Formats: sequence, C-alpha cells, structure tokens
Amino acid sequence: MKIFNRAMCKWRGCFVGILLISIVLLIPPAESSAATINIDAGKTTGINPLIYGNNMEVSSDTGNGAWDPTSYQSVPAVVDFAKDAGITILRFPGGNFAKEYHWLDGIGPYTNRPDSIYGGRGWNNWTDAWDISDNKYGTDEHMAFSGDAGAKVMITVNINGHWLDTLKTNWDVCTKEEAAAWVAYLNGDVGDTNDIGDGIEWKTVGYWATLRGDPNYANHPAPYNIQYWEIGNEIYNYHDPTSYSVVFKDFVAAMKQVDPDIKVGAVLDGRYAWFKSVIGLTGNEADFFIYHSYNPMSEDNDVSGYNIDNFFRAVLAVPSKAQSMYTTLRNIIEITPATAPRAQDIELLITEWNVALQGNANNEYYQYTLGGALQNAEMLNILMVADNKKIGRASCRERV
Repeated sequence: MKIFNRAMCKWRGCFVGILLISIVLLIPPAESSAATINIDAGKTTGINPLIYGNNMEVSSDTGNGAWDPTSYQSVPAVVDFAKDAGITILRFPGGNFAKEYHWLDGIGPYTNRPDSIYGGRGWNNWTDAWDISDNKYGTDEHMAFSGDAGAKVMITVNINGHWLDTLKTNWDVCTKEEAAAWVAYLNGDVGDTNDIGDGIEWKTVGYWATLRGDPNYANHPAPYNIQYWEIGNEIYNYHDPTSYSVVFKDFVAAMKQVDPDIKVGAVLDGRYAWFKSVIGLTGNEADFFIYHSYNPMSEDNDVSGYNIDNFFRAVLAVPSKAQSMYTTLRNIIEITPATAPRAQDIELLITEWNVALQGNANNEYYQYTLGGALQNAEMLNILMVADNKKIGRASCRERV
C-alpha cells in the first residue's frame, strides 16, 4: 500500500508539471511595444549657473597659466577654454595660499611687489616652504582675467596669524582692517570719506577706490561689486568654534562697514560637533556657510594606496556621501535658533570639491584616471538636483 501511495504521488506530481507547461505554451506571446518617455518642456526646475566654478591661485606669476605677465594680459587660449567649459565663478586667492595671503603684495607695479614664501612659516607646523610666489598674479590680474572669461569672483580672506620665519621669532597677523581695505579696493566709491579702522594706517574707503582706478593698478574706476567673501579657509587646524566665531564677527563688522551689501560666509569642518557649534555661534551674522567635499580621499603619507575595485567603489559612493552631507547641514541650519528664522535665505557653498588622492605614486595614479572624471560627473549631478537648490556656489579644485 505504501509503495502504491508513493507511486501515485510521483505520478500526480509529473502530471501537474506537464499540465502547467502545456498551459504556458498555449498562452500567446504578448505583443512587444516600444518604451515611451514623455517630457514636459513647460515644467522646468532650472540649474544654478554658479555651480560651475573653479579655483585660481597665486602660486605662480601666471595664475596657473591664465595670465601672461610679459604682455600683461590674459592668455587667449585659456580665456577661450574657460568660456567653452562654462566656468562661471573663480575663487581667489586659492585654498591654502589664502591662509597666508596679503592682498597688498599683489597690486600695483610689478617692481613694487615682494616675493612671498608659503608653507614655511608655521601655520601648519611645517618646516619647509612648499611654494614661492612673486605676486605677479594678484587681485588686479585676477579681476582682469575673470572679466575676460566672463566669470564672477569670490574672495577668500586671510584671517590667520603665522610665523615669518622657521625659527618662529616673528609673528605676522592679518587684520580686520586689511580685509576691510580689500573690500574698499574692490567695491568702494571714490567719494567715500569713511575711515577704515583708526583712519591713519588704513586711510579711507575713497583712498582705496581711487587707487583701484589708477592705470598703474587695476585701472578700473568703477567698483567691481564683489558679492561673496569667505572668512578664512579650512581654519579648523588652528581655531576652535568659539575662537573662530569671535574672529569671524570682528572681520564681518569691519568689512560690512565698508560695504553692507556684501555676503560673508563662515567655514565648516567635517565634524558634526563643529557644524553645530559654528552655525550656532555665527548664525546671526553669516549669509552662507562653506564646506569642502573631497571624495574619495587619501591623506598625505597614506601609503596603503588603492586597488582599482576599491577606487571605483569609492567613486560610485560619492553621490550618497555628498547628498548626506548637504541634508545634514540643511537640517542643522533649519533647527538652529540663530539661523532658523531665515534658513531659506542661507546658502551652502562647496568652495572646493574633487577627488583627493595624493601622498604616493599609487594614489596619484588613480587621481588622473577616468574614475576621477566619473567622480566629477557624479558631483555635478548632485549639484544640479532641484532639491539641493540652496547650494549657492560650487568650485571644483583643479586636481583632475
């Protein structure tokens, strides 16, 4: 009986299987149809043109090849390239260079401009200089090139003190008066008799505006009306949120006394505690906040390197990381008492972004590959997302 039952079960299973296959074969195939995509041309979200920015540095007399100091004019091929690439805003005087930059060293006749040594003066406890500039590409030249390229300008102000020698015997300070005079030089009116600081060393707003129109200087009588000013660059190596907020407020007050219409930004670190503290402490004064996005990143002296699989995994993770950072910062701005009432008017600026692989040959090999270009495309996709419209400006760091 058991043998019969087992046989019957086996036979029934086969029968059911054959029946199902027969039914499937009798079903006529569905007619194939082409996929259709409908585009509503009347519904647009728009893309902020100022996400297509780049950085310019004072590291050489040519401004990274954009300027010809012999003929004192922009290099035409670079101007054409900048226009073809669609670059809309140029940040000056660069990242780390801004930490030690004195803008007065880069205006007027070349014969009056001193050489500047960068990196050997202790701001990051370095003992060797990493660059020397003759300051032939300064404010005057940057404004000329940007004008030729049809790009707006963003200025990063030096708020740092640093050593003038490797023995650390002479300390140099960039003051709020120096920053205010820079605003006057670029934005001031010739007839403005208001003093800068005590009015002795730093004179009046009109003095700097008049100097701007001098043919030996910018030769530009009309104000440039530069709108966006960053207060420091990656200042978290030598400031905590409290000390930075004090400096930030002092500089902003002095600069807006010259031109109340400028927008000023506070620098954010990559740590949640720093975000929250700085936004809370500077929120009443800041018009925008700044952060940098380097992904994937391998620090100097990291000799582990990348293999190709890990590198492309890291590149493909860029969109989610960038979006997460943006969402986190927007949430903090919207719930912090100092910023919440005007949260919709406060922008986020990504003033440096790119792949950042350096420190050894293996890392740097992947820096300049198709993967790096893919990362750039992924970041631009994030910047163009409609829901991320509060990214007011973005500048690619010239690594790829």
